[in-house]
Amino acid sequence: MNFAYDNIGKRHLLTGIWIALAGLGIEIPIVIDLTIIKPHPIRVGFLLGDVVFASSVAILLIVQALLLRKTDRIILTPIVVFVSTCLTAIATGFLQVAAGGSDLLFIPILSLCMLYLTLVGDTRMRRYGLVLIVLVILSSTWLTGLRSRQFISAAMLNSSVVVIVFLMGSLGVTSVIESFSTESLLRKITDFDDQSKSILEALDFIVPIIAELPYVYKVTALTSSKQGTSIISSFPSIMPEDTLLIDNPALFLAIKSVAPIRSGSKIFIPGGVIETGDLILVLDVGKLTFKKRLRLQELGQGLMTPLIHFTARIQHLNQLELTAKTDPLTGLSNRRVLFERLEVELTRAERSEKGLSIAMMDLDYFKVYNDTFGHQSGDEALKVVASVLSMRLRSQDLLSRYGGEEFCLLMPETTLNGALKILEELRVMINEANLLNQITISSGVTHTFGYENSDRVLKRADDALYNSKKSGRNKVSFLSGPDIANLSERPLG
Repeated sequence: MNFAYDNIGKRHLLTGIWIALAGLGIEIPIVIDLTIIKPHPIRVGFLLGDVVFASSVAILLIVQALLLRKTDRIILTPIVVFVSTCLTAIATGFLQVAAGGSDLLFIPILSLCMLYLTLVGDTRMRRYGLVLIVLVILSSTWLTGLRSRQFISAAMLNSSVVVIVFLMGSLGVTSVIESFSTESLLRKITDFDDQSKSILEALDFIVPIIAELPYVYKVTALTSSKQGTSIISSFPSIMPEDTLLIDNPALFLAIKSVAPIRSGSKIFIPGGVIETGDLILVLDVGKLTFKKRLRLQELGQGLMTPLIHFTARIQHLNQLELTAKTDPLTGLSNRRVLFERLEVELTRAERSEKGLSIAMMDLDYFKVYNDTFGHQSGDEALKVVASVLSMRLRSQDLLSRYGGEEFCLLMPETTLNGALKILEELRVMINEANLLNQITISSGVTHTFGYENSDRVLKRADDALYNSKKSGRNKVSFLSGPDIANLSERPLG
């Protein structure tokens, strides 16, 4: 057995304890009335049973209340709550038999017991509690001496009140609580504002939240594109049987209709378009019941809107971040990224003692090319050059557009000889690109083993580039750093 809602906090539990104590307190004036104010023939054994059961529950609740006031210790586990509520119902039945009455005087207490189980208990708590309370009503009515039609009338009347409370709680109050819980979870998705996460990383945060929605047992996120459909996230975890979702016709219906589609105990919810294709969330609700069937479409529709807004917002933020760091013409990193990365690599070079090579590259006679063929052709040439240069780079290298027709290349853990070989290959590749036989590239490179001022390192690389320009262009030159006495002392890299 479990609580219906895991987010029952200290304040909610404490409030429930005071309400339960108040319910038990109803028995006190009844006992006083029966024994003192209007003496009534009492069956002492049942009265003692009522006192023992009711007092035990009251003491347990008082102890829990005191513990909550001083510490966060909780002894009212789901099973203890269920047993305590059942004991309260039995004690009420004892009191009714002790008083010898069969009217509705004791029904409010039994109704409170049923309502409490309906509010905090799971399905089994509610069903078992209803059965027990009905048995208490039947037993106490029988033990008071009623028989035949009188027994049937009293039993039906009293039981119907508790059943109505059960139905009202199950269909009414629980629906309100479920709606509140759903809105609270959907608000977490709507308010998600971690700009540092990609869509896939954000889904790892969002999917477990969706799995907390009422009736949902499992959530699986899929993407569908021309390249195929794949599972990208799942909670609790991705299982082999999840691959069956890929061929489910409801998946493609949800993409085409842009609306939640139910297929058996699963509902497929469109989540917008992300970088890898159409996002579809699959909610598994387990065994399908009439109540679940009524709520599924409502749940899917309520989740689809914030989900699409969530993916659109993450995409927008990522695009803004990319735009702020990317040169719009060539798609290379811009100077902002270059200077940020340069500081990191200079610090790393000092710590690792593996060195850092920095190169400045410039297209020869690019102004003449622009004047001859037009600026549009010049822009196209820059795109081609950026593409050619990017083909030779390693994952740890950074190529950025420094400005105009000038590029900067960071090569971590690359010796000066190794950097010269790379730049020579790039020079040949640009020549072979055959940009109307008009464009060549000149490069200057320097190297450092320790931390240096970034402006100083770039200035040295730029001076090396100037030497290439001054000595005829279309070549590679170098300037040793202060920690390199002679190029020949360094091994080829």
